[in-house]
Amino acid sequence: MKGQEMPKFVPPEVEAARRSGDKNALSAMGKAGARQRAINEDLAKTLAEERWNEELKWFEENAKRTHMDTHPIDD
Repeated sequence: MKGQEMPKFVPPEVEAARRSGDKNALSAMGKAGARQRAINEDLAKTLAEERWNEELKWFEENAKRTHMDTHPIDD
């Protein structure tokens, strides 16, 4: 099947709405899908920011430890 696209999965409720010609149901499903994609994108962005902040915090703490190891405070 080289060069051919895999068929996309269509949920049964969407296929049923298409066959029945219920445009309101299709529209509602499309809007719900768009909302879910927006939620997923927002969640992914939030998780990426949290991960970045955790890594930045680790690097800052590691830099402080390294600095204190190489430049100890004389008492």
